[in-house]
Amino acid sequence: MIVIDLFGRNRRLRGDIIWKVLGPFFELTFRLIFFDTSLALLVFDQLFGIPGNLSKTIRWGDSSAASVVRRTSAAASY
Repeated sequence: MIVIDLFGRNRRLRGDIIWKVLGPFFELTFRLIFFDTSLALLVFDQLFGIPGNLSKTIRWGDSSAASVVRRTSAAASY
């Protein structure tokens, strides 16, 4: 059969198919663990040197950046 042939001979296609199936699961898990918690700031600070205080690193002229600062400031006040 053609399906068996695709899976048997073409490793890249097989990897692409597996990633299409499993990728969303890993993406959702990563978002739940890192982006929705304050753990993201600690991890990114250690890995990339991004400071936890975003208000010092974001340009104030960008309206989307200002909304991020407001959200992080509000979350920090709880």
